[in-house]
Amino acid sequence: MGLGDKIYDLAKASITLSDRVDTLSARVTRMDDDLRDVDRRLVKLETIIEIYTHGRGYSGSPQSKLPRENGTP
Repeated sequence: MGLGDKIYDLAKASITLSDRVDTLSARVTRMDDDLRDVDRRLVKLETIIEIYTHGRGYSGSPQSKLPRENGTP
């Protein structure tokens, strides 16, 4: 294997690695967007729970204010 072949293989590996890094970067960006969406949804859920518990005059154990199986508080 001559020096030209080694340089060619190195260039080929570099290009392949660059493509893989670009692909990985795009995936990380999508994951970041998904995580931000999940975070926003979690904040909404926490807000709903806060409104429910404060609106019901929550004080004490969580079981005391949860609806019973027949639907009554």
